[in-house]
This record gives sequence, C-alpha cells and structure tokens, in this order.
Amino acid sequence: MAEIIHGTDASFEQDVVKSAVPVLVKFWSPSCDMCKAMMKSVDDLAEEYSDKIKVVKINVVENREKATSLGLRGIPTLMIWKNGESVALNVGMMMRGRLQQFIDSAI
Repeated sequence: MAEIIHGTDASFEQDVVKSAVPVLVKFWSPSCDMCKAMMKSVDDLAEEYSDKIKVVKINVVENREKATSLGLRGIPTLMIWKNGESVALNVGMMMRGRLQQFIDSAI
C-alpha cells in the first residue's frame, strides 16, 4: 500500500526532511481546480512507486507557514526531497506522464 501522508507545518520536518526515502511533496488547495485534476495521478503514482518514495500532501489553506517559508508562488507545487534537501520543483499542472518523468529524474 502506498504511503500517503497528509502533512502539516508541524510535521514537515519529520515527514519530509528526516525521511529515509525520497518524498514527493504536493502543496495544494481544495479550491484549486488544477490541484484536484492532478490528485488521481499523484495517488496512482504513489501506489506505483510505493517501494521507492512516499507522498506528502500539504493543504496550503490549513498550513501556510511551510509554503511561505519555502517561497512558493503558486499551486499546485510539487517538490521532491532527498536526504533532507529539495532536489526538484515544479509549479503548475502536470499530466501523469510528465509527473512520472519528474519523479524518475529526481529519484
């Protein structure tokens, strides 16, 4: 089963920075249509890559602090973190194939 975590500002350090495996972080908002459109692709790839990565979804409406401190300018924003550092960033909509390439290139 895929490891999908609904992260918070308070849990970011533990969920993402200290993770032993690469993490796909999705910053999203319930009112963002592009965020909702990507949800199934992210969930499907979380399942497909469950032995390689974990996925952390952060609702920026409820958790603004981390998005602000990272300087995020738009949503959806996807980041890949490895060994405590951000190694890849994408702002905006990605179709499933491009999302898969984004993950593959960073892990």
